[in-house]
Amino acid sequence: MDTLPNTAFFPARPPGAMQLLAALKEIFPQFGQGDVVEDVKDADDTGLHCVMRHFTEYFGANHPQFSERQLTALARLLDEAVMVNDDLENAVATCMLEHLHQINGCRALSPYLSQKAKEQTKP
Repeated sequence: MDTLPNTAFFPARPPGAMQLLAALKEIFPQFGQGDVVEDVKDADDTGLHCVMRHFTEYFGANHPQFSERQLTALARLLDEAVMVNDDLENAVATCMLEHLHQINGCRALSPYLSQKAKEQTKP
């Protein structure tokens, strides 16, 4: 019997963009201030990608300050996101994981990621 993926962050797939934003803000309270919320609300069908583009920029600029607890929680969120081939997986993979090396965040986050998520990163 197949087991269902752990849905700790996203009980419904794909989540709405505001749900993704809220999940990331739960881990990183300083993320998603002001213009980010407005950009996400205005993004319509590309909302998940909009959230992840903003988050990738935030992560790249701030990852040295994040705690192990935050990195672990983020990795769990990303691992859950890539478990199902849907819009959430696409947004996480194309907007963040594929750019993790470019934003110098791979060393900080990679130890916490599942093998499946690591496979989405590009050198």
